[in-house]
Amino acid sequence: MKSLAFWLILTFFAYRMRCLSPLTMGLSLVALFAFFPVPHAFVVRSWVRMLRPRSLAVTELASSNVTDDAPMPLPLLDEDLGTATGWWQQGDLGSVIQKMARTRNAKIRLAAMMYYPQHHAAEEGILRLEPRKCDQDDAPGALRLGDQRMIDLGTLGYLGLTNSERYRRAIVEALDKYGATFCISPQWMRDPFALETTHLVETVFGRPAILAKSCSIATFHFFSSVIKYDPHVAVIIDADAHESLRDQATSLAQVEHSSVMRGMFDYQELEELVTKMKNLSGAKTIWYVADGQVSLTGEQIPVRPLLELQKRHPELWVFCDDAHGAGWSGKGGIGHAPELVLQEADTNAEGFAEEANRWVIATSFSKGFAADGGALILPDQQTKEFVELFSPFSRAMCARLPTADLAMIHEAMKMSLDGTIDHLQAELHERINYLHTAYRRHLKHLMDIPLEISCRPVLHIPLDMELDEVIRLVKELHNRGIFVAPTGPPAAAGLGLRLTVQPTTTHNDIDTFFTTIAELLERSVGKNT
Repeated sequence: MKSLAFWLILTFFAYRMRCLSPLTMGLSLVALFAFFPVPHAFVVRSWVRMLRPRSLAVTELASSNVTDDAPMPLPLLDEDLGTATGWWQQGDLGSVIQKMARTRNAKIRLAAMMYYPQHHAAEEGILRLEPRKCDQDDAPGALRLGDQRMIDLGTLGYLGLTNSERYRRAIVEALDKYGATFCISPQWMRDPFALETTHLVETVFGRPAILAKSCSIATFHFFSSVIKYDPHVAVIIDADAHESLRDQATSLAQVEHSSVMRGMFDYQELEELVTKMKNLSGAKTIWYVADGQVSLTGEQIPVRPLLELQKRHPELWVFCDDAHGAGWSGKGGIGHAPELVLQEADTNAEGFAEEANRWVIATSFSKGFAADGGALILPDQQTKEFVELFSPFSRAMCARLPTADLAMIHEAMKMSLDGTIDHLQAELHERINYLHTAYRRHLKHLMDIPLEISCRPVLHIPLDMELDEVIRLVKELHNRGIFVAPTGPPAAAGLGLRLTVQPTTTHNDIDTFFTTIAELLERSVGKNT
């Protein structure tokens, strides 16, 4: 009887571990209850299969899991960094980065080289700034560094809604009606205000949507469900994709059965994407992951060329992070990429309706709309239900959008429907045109300026300077009351400045910046000659 009980328990355990099929399980029990002294041969073969489960993940795809240039998480322990946990706490941060730069691990050395300029710039006082509260006589939302009121050419509230009176009223009304938050896991109960707001988002975007606390968490919803559980998936990440996209995709690949390659190609050279896809012939689904608008340069994803490519390659799907395109572009602020995709999905004239339904878009309400939170825009209701079931954030986490954030999203969608957003976009485009005119007028004798500059509220000015020179330049701009965002690795290949404009940006603000930067650059050129 002991032998019988032993084999019964072991057989049941093997079945629970998915090493025995139901049929084999049944036959095993027949053999056991027939008082065989040892299990039948087919049972023995099943024990052998415990070393090689039948639910093995997919065949290895070409180029292994991650290419050499893909970012990888740093190990907690490395013999060159010390054998004790907490090596990152040993000494100040600068000395830790120096140790990382000397380690034999190429990935760690690369990370140290990429992030040291940020650390150095922060120590010099041009990054991670801490603005002070506005004075009573300042306009709402005014930016102050120290005692100085700044001209704001760096923040990302593209439509100037940061201090919208409509948002204030909507927040107060929602708090009175719904309370501060609705704290329970959504698998038990949905937030009634979130449901109402989601319905409004779906009305504006014309597709099923899932709200999230940020665009990055919306991306995680999708990566941790549809991509994670696809047994024949590969991911190609655009070289200019935001760091949060790269990290999520590559981290997933190291623990799951994905194959991730970073595409080192330009938006306008999509044939290189085809070359990458040929190296992933074992994948039945290939996701191209890219930004709808590159945050640094403002470059936009080429929707029509990608749709044409999808028609030739039905295995190709597109995941588009449109955080920087939302609000200021597209009808009602839905964004450049979603607008074009929805147009194709609604018409069969060009034959791209099927391809348009192979796009998934993560959008943000935190930049152009100046609200908070993000959303996942999905091609159909079944995909939405799949994500809600399998994503841990949408299924089991209590971290929800609070009522105040939902109120801003709700009001932003109402502004999309009543024409307010379209009116603000028109004001913004006037500022963008003036920005580009001033750029050419003041700096054409100091640098090469492209003949055509796309109409976007982001302007990147590359600087052929050393890091310390850029730091001195930005400090001088701050001293003169002008805030712009310095740029550098890993977001950009070189150093530079990123300017942004809003409807609240005046012509005088723009002229003041370009007059000042031209003077400082001419002085720098004079010193170097």
